[in-house]
Amino acid sequence: MLRLQLMGEVRVHLVDLSSLGKVKAAESMQNLKEALTSDTLDAETLKNTCPKIFTAYCAKGSMLYVPTGFLVAESVCKGPLCYGVRKSFFLHEGRQAYKKTRDMIKASGRDVAKMDEVLACHCR
Repeated sequence: MLRLQLMGEVRVHLVDLSSLGKVKAAESMQNLKEALTSDTLDAETLKNTCPKIFTAYCAKGSMLYVPTGFLVAESVCKGPLCYGVRKSFFLHEGRQAYKKTRDMIKASGRDVAKMDEVLACHCR
């Protein structure tokens, strides 16, 4: 995904879902959400839960590449209005990360039929 910041400034946190391993948070998106929004979350717990977490700062006019299989969380740093656009695309190299993301979403009980169609197109 390419992310272009048009107004305001944001801090973008990227979590590599393939780095989660076998921790409970990796079982489903719901478990991951609960782990990352816990009142008891501290820096050490975050490091153990999400070993590969990256932070980027996006100001007006900046563009950020987000690889397939990364969870994105954004926090506004500056500006009363914050606006950006995103364009998703699928690279062959991202197939395993996409499958991991699909499995987590499916474990949350959500429909993954469209994700299966994307995988079918890229697994030929």
